[in-house]
Amino acid sequence: MRSVLGRRLASVTVILDHLQDPHNISAVLRSCEIFGIHYAHVVSPGPAGLRLNPAVTCGCERWLDFSVYPDTPSCLAAVRRTGYRLYVAQPDAASPDLESLDFSKPVALVLGAELRGVSPEARAAADAFYHVEMHGFTQSFNVSVAAALSLYIASRKRRMHLASAGDLSAEEQEKVFQRWIADQTERRRKG
Repeated sequence: MRSVLGRRLASVTVILDHLQDPHNISAVLRSCEIFGIHYAHVVSPGPAGLRLNPAVTCGCERWLDFSVYPDTPSCLAAVRRTGYRLYVAQPDAASPDLESLDFSKPVALVLGAELRGVSPEARAAADAFYHVEMHGFTQSFNVSVAAALSLYIASRKRRMHLASAGDLSAEEQEKVFQRWIADQTERRRKG
């Protein structure tokens, strides 16, 4: 656990702006955990709230810190308050390739709903738009694939800038470690 915590990134996060499909949301969260992204943000309005697909998450949600918001403005405001730049995914070759953007400061990757893309609020708040390079006839990735590719690129670029595998403070690592231990102990107790 301590080894994994030493490779966690707090300075790259993802915002899922009104994704509807529990499979896609679950796949993105799983990619976050795999790439060592510690925080995620999900805009999930409506009475149903956030639904995950346990067959897809494979338990990754217990290793992540993620927040759920009822609307995009409250999510964007919370992320902005913590100092992130907002890089909004846009499957348009006229936008810069994600590889070319600046990763010297914390970055939040914003990915939009399966059919509509990102909300007008997210577009208006963007510090930059980006695309992931494509070479075929098909004009877009599935959102969970776009997220995985984006998270891979962003986490690699941020780690290169930091010259470190992770950036959680020692205090944050200890706090998360204690929470993980308590969670694992409770799971074993329940059996």
